[in-house]
Amino acid sequence: MDSDFPWIIFSYKSPSETSTLRVRAWRILRRIGALSLQQSVCAVPNTPETTRKLHQLAELIQEGGGETLWLDVTQFSAETTKELSRRFNLERSAECSEFIEACSALTRASEPEESEVELKRLQKWLRKLKARDYFQCGDMEAAERCLERLEREFELVRVEDTGP
Repeated sequence: MDSDFPWIIFSYKSPSETSTLRVRAWRILRRIGALSLQQSVCAVPNTPETTRKLHQLAELIQEGGGETLWLDVTQFSAETTKELSRRFNLERSAECSEFIEACSALTRASEPEESEVELKRLQKWLRKLKARDYFQCGDMEAAERCLERLEREFELVRVEDTGP
């Protein structure tokens, strides 16, 4: 993404009686890669997917007795955009590190059935991680290579298991 794209600032307040709504909100915001600016205030690039998910979240919060505030920001200053993209990339880098660690752990796994399930989980995880990589985090390529290497190892094991 370049520096001339729209943003959404989303703020919410959920009833204090239950934590269920706060947890659901946190999970949805994490799934779309929203950047937390303060407690219950986040920023996210305005894309069709983030808009759709935030509309769903706003409805959920309001139906649960909470409040939401949605601010469409046409453009931030170049400095602010640079800082936000830096912070987004720091979060994605941390997630990539966690992903690479999980890939490394799988290469040491011994149960083939469990390993196959775990490989599918890692493939899904990387797809989701790439979907929220708005600013092309530098560690994403390493995460992709790690999964590709793991997939090749699994393919070799499958070939050996079905061999003559």
